[in-house]
Amino acid sequence: SSAAVLGLARSQLLQEQLEEALKHFRRARELDGQVPSPESLLALIYARRNDKHRAAEWFEKAVSTPDVDPVIRLEFARWLLNDDRPAEALKQLSSIPDDQGTDPQRLFLRGLTARCTGDLDDAETAFSSLQRAFPADWAAADQLALVLIERPDEARRIRAAHRRKANLRQSPDRATALATAGWIQLRLGDVAAAERLLQQEVAAVAKRGRDPAGPGVEIEQPHEHAVAGVDEIEAPAPQLCREIVDVGLDPGDVGPPLPRDGERLAGDVDAGDERAELRELRRRLAGAA
Repeated sequence: SSAAVLGLARSQLLQEQLEEALKHFRRARELDGQVPSPESLLALIYARRNDKHRAAEWFEKAVSTPDVDPVIRLEFARWLLNDDRPAEALKQLSSIPDDQGTDPQRLFLRGLTARCTGDLDDAETAFSSLQRAFPADWAAADQLALVLIERPDEARRIRAAHRRKANLRQSPDRATALATAGWIQLRLGDVAAAERLLQQEVAAVAKRGRDPAGPGVEIEQPHEHAVAGVDEIEAPAPQLCREIVDVGLDPGDVGPPLPRDGERLAGDVDAGDERAELRELRRRLAGAA
């Protein structure tokens, strides 16, 4: 079976028998056309091993094959972002045809790429589109808040503050929500509140034994065969841009829908207190300008 052949190939690769592993990866693909190309499997395996040189070599080979799987381009783009190469990541994302069924993940990565390059217009467009399409997705809401707080106009920054509150209530990743909330408070000029939130984030990370550099949630792999080929080989993820890149998109499954623009946040303060809060935010924004 293809699964048995893949297992043999993995074993040979662990023993540095590359040519034999390649032969069996090709055989597995002959047995089952849904198995990714040998080049794709090797790229994913070396990326998991954090072997940058060989991962780059095999990703380049994988995207040069005929009928390249668009999900491999997505994985290559994410890997390039981790390697601080957003321009090259954008090239891979732009090479995916519009009819390949990868739009949510591609849009998410495009937003991340725009954040890395400082293109806040493109980043806001990408994450706003995801928020409208998947209003319950906390990762898109989190990224949108981080983009909005960097915008110069007051209205967007107030929206960022409201999204921070919604994510603190609804996000399954408490540490990430606290980190985002702390950064937003810092950008609003409230250093004391930012420090408290970031201290809580450090405590949340310590409690769950996670790296404070980021949540470490990975974007879904392309096929079960690719998972079978690489999942048993673990390695630490690269640190660069990790707080941006290692966030997976899981549309529509997390918590109640987040409020759309202009809607009132469930459980928020009453109207009088809300007006007072907006006045306070304006005061802080004026002081931070």
